Formats: sequence, structure tokens, C-alpha cells
Amino acid sequence: RANSTNKSIPENSISAVEECIRLGVDMVEADTQLTLDGVVVICHDQTIDRTTNGTGDITQMTLEEIKSYRLLDREGNITTETMPTLEEYLKAARGRIYVNLDYSPRTAGTEAVFSVVRKLDMVQSVLLYCNSAAKAQECLSIDENAQVYTWATAYGPLVGKGIYFVQYNSNTAIGSAIKDGMVCTVNTSSVAGGSK
Repeated sequence: RANSTNKSIPENSISAVEECIRLGVDMVEADTQLTLDGVVVICHDQTIDRTTNGTGDITQMTLEEIKSYRLLDREGNITTETMPTLEEYLKAARGRIYVNLDYSPRTAGTEAVFSVVRKLDMVQSVLLYCNSAAKAQECLSIDENAQVYTWATAYGPLVGKGIYFVQYNSNTAIGSAIKDGMVCTVNTSSVAGGSK
């Protein structure tokens, strides 16, 4: 969720992106949710309870309501930042760092997320994490150039279409993904026993 080592910086925030860029990080991970009024925002949880000084379900709140609360840092302190929209987040990253959007198990759908990526001309610098083969196929049906990123067990729709990153952890066999031309990455959080 971008720069997890500095506890004074909120997860999934613009300042986290800026710090990652300052540190020379190649890619940040972010999560997407959809507000009641149809705006894609950056938040891991469906509620704002853990990450802001407010409470509520993002899908039942407008962007204006969400922006009335401040993000908390990783130690629970209130900051001056508000939850960014996907557009704000991607604008901060554009041309400076790659973005891995963990969207498929979240409330923002493929069309909503990809329309922002396409609007900002960032198709080649955003990985769309897909937690199933069906989600990967859905992404490719919207744009065959989408940078789909799946688990090593869900990459089937990508075979023969080029080289893609696939993710694995200590419980996932990767032999076939490598044989089929995929580039495997490690989910270090899982391999390290869940530490963040």
C-alpha cells in the first residue's frame, strides 16, 4: 500500500507515493473502491473506519463525505491528507513510478478503474491485479493491451498473448507459469509470514 516502513505516512496516500518516488522505488501498490456517487477512490478497506478519523462504508458515502475526513498514519495519528481519488493518485505517479492496482477483490469494477487509467494515458504503466482468470479475461476484453497481473494459478487467459507478471507466495506452485513465459513475482508479505 506504498511505503509501509514509514509509519508516519498513511497507506494508500499521495504522500506515500511521493516518498516511494523519493526512495527510488519502481512500483507502488494501491487498492480501489467505488463511492456512492461513482468515483473510484484509493482505500484497501470497504469502510473508512481503520484508515481515517471517520466511519462508514465507502459504497454508501459520497466523495464529498469521504473527503471531509482525514487519513490516519500507520500509528493511528490524524494527518492533513484526505483519501485520494484514483485520478489524483495516478496523476501523482504518472511518468514517475509504476502502479499496481489491486482492484479485482474490491468494489470498483473493471470499467470504472480502467476508464481512469485510459483517460490519463497510463495503460502501459499500470498493472491491473486480477484475482481470477475470469477477471483477467474481463480486463483483456476491454483492452487487449491492458497490463494484467494475476496469481500464478489464474494466468490462463494471458498465455500466448505476451509476457505478463504473475504473483505467487509460499503456497503457490510456479513451474507452469514460468514454462508458459510468465514473469513471476513474490508476494513478500505472505512469504515473510504476513508481516507488513
